[in-house]
Amino acid sequence: MLTISELEEANRKTLSNFQNDLISLEQEAEQKDAEIESLTQTIERLGEQMYILEDDNDRLKEESDRQHEDDAAECERLEAVNAAQREVRVPRQLAVVQNLNHSSRKSPLSNLSRKK
Repeated sequence: MLTISELEEANRKTLSNFQNDLISLEQEAEQKDAEIESLTQTIERLGEQMYILEDDNDRLKEESDRQHEDDAAECERLEAVNAAQREVRVPRQLAVVQNLNHSSRKSPLSNLSRKK
């Protein structure tokens, strides 16, 4: 059988263990709270960076779209210049051919008239 002093001693040990466990749990809770706060700040910072990156992405997409439009307009302009050059080149070539044809027709006749 236990005496009162032994019961009181066991009660003091139990209370001391309980208080130590409670202190440990409070410290762990404070560490967890600090970790949660740190992670929350990290999440908020990453969220802000995400919005900045989305804005940058939108801006780059708009620039890319404008560049594609500019490239298409430049391609159309170059095709028009090429077509205009062909339109000018063909009549010139035709005129050169006609001149050659006309001068080649004259040459035999001029040679004949010289021979007579």
